[in-house]
Amino acid sequence: MLTHKPERIDLEVLMKATENNEDSVTHLLGVFLRIVPDMMFSLEANLREGRHAAISQYAHALKSSLALVGAVQCSEEMEELERLARRNEASSDAAYIEHLRQELTAVLEEVRCCLQLRRPDFPSDGPL
Repeated sequence: MLTHKPERIDLEVLMKATENNEDSVTHLLGVFLRIVPDMMFSLEANLREGRHAAISQYAHALKSSLALVGAVQCSEEMEELERLARRNEASSDAAYIEHLRQELTAVLEEVRCCLQLRRPDFPSDGPL
């Protein structure tokens, strides 16, 4: 459970986008948690295989999703990755892929904790 102010996300961005509608915020946080892990997995697989068109698509989708929850730094990393992929220059370096995984996982954990504050019945563990 989140016991401090989130470091990687800013839910004020999402609050503003939903005009402070708590039900919409809760719903969108849940959607984020359902779709982002699969996008992250697909992005990693395509990075390892050097599929630049797919990398660009997943980076673009992640960029938008991350921006919605105010994960500015991670969203900017996805924007840069999207640019690199469009130029066929995205790195398949294992350390780079691990860095992206760690950043996305940290964002997912903060989103999960924020959702738990809004919906205490939301599971606190399990796969992200």
